[in-house]
Amino acid sequence: TANGGWFGLASNGSRLVAVGIGTGVNDNVATSDDGGVTWISRPLPSVPGSGLACVGWNGAVFAALPFTGTAGYSSPDGITWTERLIPNAGYAAIAVKT
Repeated sequence: TANGGWFGLASNGSRLVAVGIGTGVNDNVATSDDGGVTWISRPLPSVPGSGLACVGWNGAVFAALPFTGTAGYSSPDGITWTERLIPNAGYAAIAVKT
């Protein structure tokens, strides 16, 4: 993408989802359905502190966690996101069980 600051990338097999930290990426995710050639910015329901540090796919849902703040997010498709309250901040990675 044109912006820097992208930190995490996950795929459900047909869609790539990227998350990041920094100006222009804090309040959205980016998705690609063509292997990363073109990207579409997708809004989040709130601003997740200073951005999202990681994203993962467990076979049914994407989950994204923030670098700061207590707003995490989940999405079945990478397009529509639901805010989730998480107990701590400072995430750098996410592991998912499939």
